[in-house]
Amino acid sequence: MMPALPGPGVSFSAAQLPVAIDYPAALALRQMALIQDELPKYLLAPEVSALLHYVPDLHRKMLLATLWNTGARINEALALTRGDFSLAPPYPFVQLATLKQRTEKAARTAGRAPAGSQAHRLVPLSDHHYVSQLQMMVATLKIPLERRNKRTGKIEKARIWEITDRTVRTWLSEAVEAAAADGVTFS
Repeated sequence: MMPALPGPGVSFSAAQLPVAIDYPAALALRQMALIQDELPKYLLAPEVSALLHYVPDLHRKMLLATLWNTGARINEALALTRGDFSLAPPYPFVQLATLKQRTEKAARTAGRAPAGSQAHRLVPLSDHHYVSQLQMMVATLKIPLERRNKRTGKIEKARIWEITDRTVRTWLSEAVEAAAADGVTFS
């Protein structure tokens, strides 16, 4: 799902982009990645920005921005709580629980983690605009650190996004459809 962009030879000035990137080179690398079936499809920074423009609210936009800024899988992002984020300068980061493990390699590794434990990875959050938007969302929506589980009655860490992975895919589809209505296509 890539948007149709200007062809080769089109350049952007530093004033048009938040960071200096070699856009033609990035586009060429993505085209090479598309040839390989085992590699995931991905969007470039300007394309992500265009897609986020078509997301209607802050809650949805921040989930999709979290996927982009952290490289998290959908279910890894949905498992995040406020406690997983350290947004203090100068080095804000998020701790992601790695939900997908390669079991065949883990099963034969001598120093593997004990059963029931979960691997985590720390991801630096280098986009200051994303960090401030995340802080604003948490404050605006009053997302708590903990909440009572309706089924068990126990107090648990509150997930930031209490939705399913299917809902996230629906939100993405809706954004792509809204973009298509404006003539921005993703392939």
